[in-house]
Amino acid sequence: PEIDNDLDGVSNYFEFLTETNPSSSLDRFIFNIEVLGDQVTIPRPYFSQRRVIVETSTDFVSWEPWNIPNNTGTPFSPSGATDWTSAISETTRFFRLKISAE
Repeated sequence: PEIDNDLDGVSNYFEFLTETNPSSSLDRFIFNIEVLGDQVTIPRPYFSQRRVIVETSTDFVSWEPWNIPNNTGTPFSPSGATDWTSAISETTRFFRLKISAE
């Protein structure tokens, strides 16, 4: 699972999860975060038969699911995709996606 055929620094398993091409170092998954004032928006990616949860931390050590609506990891159809948006009060907050196969 940690093999990286195209030597782009991303494992073949992660490329499988994000539906990118493990044979092309040019095909990459890009995770975007938009911040406007105290509003954070994360465009919700659609991956076939994948669970995606946004996790958040203030210290890079303790991670927990971001407590916002629709951040349950339940797979959805492409037509049902909505961005995750919420206000944050902390001056420093980190985000990551937890992606897993069903």
